[in-house]
Amino acid sequence: MISGSASAVVVTTGLNTEFGKIAEHLKFRPPETEFEHGVKQFGYFLMIVTLVLVMAILAINIYFKRSLLDSVLFSLALAVGLTRNCCL
Repeated sequence: MISGSASAVVVTTGLNTEFGKIAEHLKFRPPETEFEHGVKQFGYFLMIVTLVLVMAILAINIYFKRSLLDSVLFSLALAVGLTRNCCL
C-alpha cells in the first residue's frame, strides 16, 4: 500500500475550467443539415405508412369476424416486422 500527502492550489472553478468550457460548448447544437431533415421526414413517412397499414389490416380482420385478440396480435406483429425491416 502506498500512502502520502499532497497540497493543491485551486486556480479556477465551474465554467472557467477546461471541463466547464467543454460542457458549455456542448450546449450548442449545430444547425440541422438538409440531409438530416430529409432522413427525419422519411422516418415520419414510414411511421405513418406503417400505422395506416396496421390499422387497415386490423379493420379488415375485424370486418371478416376474426378473433379480436388474434387480429390485434397479428397487427402488432406486422408493425414490428415492418419497423424491423425498414430500419436495418
